[in-house]
Amino acid sequence: MRIISGIYKGRNIPGKVPPNVRPTQDAMRETIFNIISNFIDFEGLVVCDLCCGTGAMAIEALSRGAEFAYFVDISRQSLDFVKNVLDTFKIERPKYQISLYRAEKFLLSDKVNRNIDLIFVDPPYKNNVINDIVASISSSRFVPDGAIISIEYGIANSLLIPENLEIIAERQYSISKVTLMRKASASSPA
Repeated sequence: MRIISGIYKGRNIPGKVPPNVRPTQDAMRETIFNIISNFIDFEGLVVCDLCCGTGAMAIEALSRGAEFAYFVDISRQSLDFVKNVLDTFKIERPKYQISLYRAEKFLLSDKVNRNIDLIFVDPPYKNNVINDIVASISSSRFVPDGAIISIEYGIANSLLIPENLEIIAERQYSISKVTLMRKASASSPA
């Protein structure tokens, strides 16, 4: 795994990937970021990487100019891995927060204290929590209108789209599907 663009471009993410983590492949990550860049500029963004695994998605966003990143996972091993990568890349503490928390509850918790512009979601496919996470994104007061959400999930799972989220792009890769959405007010036309 390597960082594709920005100030950390070309740097490999060091260490052995924690067990049960399925990192987003470089080519897929590059496609996701290319699509997102059509809708927002990364400079100054606040990002949240739910079910962060290796943290590669949020680290890529930081590399491209994001101001701050939340790294959220229920696996202590994943979060230790992420902390090691952040330390290796010399990303300083004011630029991130690491939280051992359930993804579907994080955005509704007191752990969040700023609006989030970009959210990455990539839970373990077998856990089938994707719709609970999407529902929390939809109802979180920290996810304003215009926020972009990138959701990676297994093709065997069905994604329920709340009224205030609109699909802006979709891609399928083998057993994975990526749906990119933008939050809009429930009264806005789709």
